[in-house]
Amino acid sequence: MPEDGEPVAEQQIQEKKATPKKTKPKPKKVVKEDDLKYIQYFYRPVLIEKLYKRELTEEEANEESKYRKNIIQVTASGHYSYAVEASGMMVYSWGFGSNMNLGNRKDENEFEPYQLETRMFEENPVVMVSLGTQHVVVLTKESPDAVMPTLQIAEEAQVKESPAKINTETQQNEAPSQS
Repeated sequence: MPEDGEPVAEQQIQEKKATPKKTKPKPKKVVKEDDLKYIQYFYRPVLIEKLYKRELTEEEANEESKYRKNIIQVTASGHYSYAVEASGMMVYSWGFGSNMNLGNRKDENEFEPYQLETRMFEENPVVMVSLGTQHVVVLTKESPDAVMPTLQIAEEAQVKESPAKINTETQQNEAPSQS
């Protein structure tokens, strides 16, 4: 026992009360990327007004081609999409812009279709776009006035039967009939 007559355990309890409590440091607030806070997931198709505006005013109706693009292909992969207009001279991209896969020469996201510069394709019309998770492949015509070759498929394709099938049929026909 200590000199003042108090038991050791009580003395330790009072010392704990006298010392100030240590507060836990508050966790740092995580700063989210500003442009990602508006991303939504859709459970049904969504009309992209920049490519096709459903309802036009009288003024907009005079310039319908400006508000209603004739899109012939839309491709999506990973977290981004591409659209090709019928003339092939307008290509649009939008989505997550990591690794500069949107063609906008930035590593930034695009929330609305961004029109790519035709200089990227040497002023040649785009025929088709294909996407991977981190790459884009674009097929263009050789020149603006080039014509894509067409495949000529015969209307009536001749189908050859395999020799094995022919042999089995002839053997069945030649088999003697039982009388």
